[in-house]
Amino acid sequence: CLSALHAVSWALIFPCYWLADRLLASFIPTTYEKRQRADDPCYLQLLCTVLFTPVYLALLVASLPFALLGFLLWSTLQSARRPYVYSRLEDKGPAGGAALLSEWKGTGPGKSFCFATANLCLLPDSLARLNNVFNTQARAKEIGQRIRNGATDGGSLEDACIVRIGGDEGGRPPEAVDPPAGGQAGNGAGGGPRGQTPNQSQRDGDSGSLGSPSASRESLVKARAGADGGGGEPGANSKLPYKASVAKKAAVRRRRHPDEAFDHEVSAFFPANLDFLCLQEVFDKRAAAKLKDQLHGYFEYILYDVGVYGCHGCCSFKCLNSGLFFASRYPIMDVQVGNTPHDQRIVGYISCTHLHALPEDSDIRCEQLNMLQDWLADFRKSTSSSSAANPEELVAFDVVCGDFNFDNCSSDDKLEQQHPLFTRTLLDKDGLYDEEVCTPDNLQKVLESEEGRREYLAFPTSKSPGGGQKGRKELLKGNGRRIDYMLHGEEGLCPDWKAEVEEFSFITQLSGLTDHLPVAMRLMVSAGEEEA
Repeated sequence: CLSALHAVSWALIFPCYWLADRLLASFIPTTYEKRQRADDPCYLQLLCTVLFTPVYLALLVASLPFALLGFLLWSTLQSARRPYVYSRLEDKGPAGGAALLSEWKGTGPGKSFCFATANLCLLPDSLARLNNVFNTQARAKEIGQRIRNGATDGGSLEDACIVRIGGDEGGRPPEAVDPPAGGQAGNGAGGGPRGQTPNQSQRDGDSGSLGSPSASRESLVKARAGADGGGGEPGANSKLPYKASVAKKAAVRRRRHPDEAFDHEVSAFFPANLDFLCLQEVFDKRAAAKLKDQLHGYFEYILYDVGVYGCHGCCSFKCLNSGLFFASRYPIMDVQVGNTPHDQRIVGYISCTHLHALPEDSDIRCEQLNMLQDWLADFRKSTSSSSAANPEELVAFDVVCGDFNFDNCSSDDKLEQQHPLFTRTLLDKDGLYDEEVCTPDNLQKVLESEEGRREYLAFPTSKSPGGGQKGRKELLKGNGRRIDYMLHGEEGLCPDWKAEVEEFSFITQLSGLTDHLPVAMRLMVSAGEEEA
């Protein structure tokens, strides 16, 4: 009943929301659109504006009474809403979550876990254009296809979402029945599977490389042609300003040097056998649903629409969620509270966050980091199954990732700036649609050269009003802005185990679809006796 009321309220709101978004978007062209219109006479653009603006305004005014009624109903329902949507598409095949849990019990050979994080800028189209990207709905579908095809083996704060991984099918994950105001419904283990869609190929959680040329071979061609199993339609994304890569070449990896602890590279594709995906700025609910539908072809468990709406306690009214999105191949045991089953002792913790964005508010970000640490400690304490009657659970990994919105260019961070690992992750918005960086392969080549990085990656705003260094006579020193991070901690892990970063990648597969570079990490967890 509550879900039906929410659907009614959103149906009343949506026409007004869509019209306002399209009206504002028409006045914020991207550089790609400016280039497309460069040859059009000026009077033609002016004529279109004069003709269509009054029509949008009239329809917007006519829809306002319905939107107000829907908004009152929608805001009332938020008090009964759970602060996330959990979706599970059960896969009982050899690559499903249940099968993955039986692969490793903490003894014998170690097991690697692969993580990736990305800021997707999936905002309402008018707001996304401020970052020089557009067509949010089509981008969401294309991004989902690229990530899924990249991760599939080609051979066959302002809010923080803290997730606990582990357990088995006998556990109690969050029910995958959407809350009354949560949008699209899905069923969890407790309520039976929503559907059974085998993943496209058999995957081994321990095999595959971050730059594996076999992973997602010709994935962009498949996505454009709709030939993959994700229901892609030919020509569906024809409005997007990117070019499909006709052949995938192996990523050029910087081989390990004596003073480097692990491999790192710029890769044109997402890593094969990706286990956990943490995304930020997935604000638009329709885009989140499209992204979820695409990613369910690979990830069995997904959390999205994370955050509270309306007024809660003394906080201000919120119309947008946190924008956080989490996908996992392993069962999600807890998101806020709950206990893992007693017979499952191996667990992992993942935290996905998006910190305050304004550059002058460093004190706010520092406070958010302090709060994140406190939340992590409280979450671990509240969800731990350890007790006198039960053996202490074994923590395999503890990872924090997301868009931290502070960079590596401060004079206090010179040591980190010189480390070869830290490649910049924020792109210069003005160059997003240049021919040199409009495909994953091209962007990879650019980022592998120092000259290309200086030209197409953003530098500190205080030093570089124009973002990148294109056309500068005196080039700035430093490694540019790195604001997307993936960190892993060793405190609290099982004392007999060790966790080592095997590989770290900066990914170019979403070129033209977002203004951030995704990053990925493969973490090897092994028992101490392997060293003997």
